[in-house]
Amino acid sequence: MDPSIRRVTAGLRCFGPASTARCWPADNLSIHRAIELAAAGDVLAIDGGAAEDVALVGDILVYAVRLRGVAGVVLQGLVRDRAAIAAQGLPVFARGATARGPVKETLKALATGHTTVDLLGLRAKLPQ
Repeated sequence: MDPSIRRVTAGLRCFGPASTARCWPADNLSIHRAIELAAAGDVLAIDGGAAEDVALVGDILVYAVRLRGVAGVVLQGLVRDRAAIAAQGLPVFARGATARGPVKETLKALATGHTTVDLLGLRAKLPQ
């Protein structure tokens, strides 16, 4: 995995089958769908696209991920609510943090579930 993706929650690791999502820039609608499709024990692997100044995941989405029993989140993108995410105790990895939140305007999710994502050199695909 690319070294620019770092732990948001210190000291935690995760492993499991990848449940994947790819986002339109600054739009996290496909992440919401990926959370619905994820199974307990999956690792949510998210290609955040070109979003360099917008957080795609915050503490509320991480809470939803925890409720689904997902093992962790690996995000090629930014998070917000970093302290609140870390307090939840779920392994979350991201490129950084910002307070600026996403939109949910793309009516058709770009790709979720059975898609290959490239997380800065680490390729992940959910088995068919």
